[in-house]
Amino acid sequence: MKHIKFKLSHRPLGILFLFLATILLIIIAPLQLHAQGIWELVYEQSPGMIGGLFFVDDFEGWHVRWSTTLAGIYHTIDGGYFWVQQPDPTTEGNTAVYFLDNLRGFVGTAEANILRTMNGGETWVYFNNPYPDYTPLRAFDFLDDTLGYAVGGSIVMGYPNYNYYILKTVNGGESWDRIEHGFEGVPYDFAFANHDTGIVPLWEFDYPILRTFDGGETWEFININDSTIFYSIEHLYEGVFVACGKKWSAQITLWL
Repeated sequence: MKHIKFKLSHRPLGILFLFLATILLIIIAPLQLHAQGIWELVYEQSPGMIGGLFFVDDFEGWHVRWSTTLAGIYHTIDGGYFWVQQPDPTTEGNTAVYFLDNLRGFVGTAEANILRTMNGGETWVYFNNPYPDYTPLRAFDFLDDTLGYAVGGSIVMGYPNYNYYILKTVNGGESWDRIEHGFEGVPYDFAFANHDTGIVPLWEFDYPILRTFDGGETWEFININDSTIFYSIEHLYEGVFVACGKKWSAQITLWL
């Protein structure tokens, strides 16, 4: 019997190895950059100002623009590299955005009104704030599909005149009620640890922080003896919130 020998060339294996190594490098390199804390500029727009940004996953998100001449709602499905403008029923300027999922979302306007979508931003319903202050709505957050909050306001010339509000919904944004907290000041952001416990920093000349243990029915004042104006706050884990802001001297501060 004749034996037939096959000789396998190393060249195809080498090419295959280089191909697989290149693909692996393409996949791993961005992950290493992100792991090292490197930021990449993916989008910029001028003139105007981005009023809010929210992503429901790694790729899909929305941003809104705060400008009476360049107001708009923009949607991305590629992680923020390319944005498509969506219909906007108002020219008030948009200052906050939040989505429960990729279909249900909310936008706050510079005149304290609320837009709501149920189809990912293809159409929006305009809600007039029942407590008009004509000041920017600055932040949304939901604890579940039905319970949510919104805050906003601005300082009016001539202390201690403020326009401010904390709104609450218990039906997924179908309607909103105003929460009276009994203090003067402008909330820029807020954070809840659960359905009952929440923190609301106020921009006020005495720099108060408000805390509730009953879902906003009652509030107490926390004095931290500091002149920081807080712009953002997040709940990290049980008993711990992190907040950042600045002093009148423009010093950046971070609180835990």
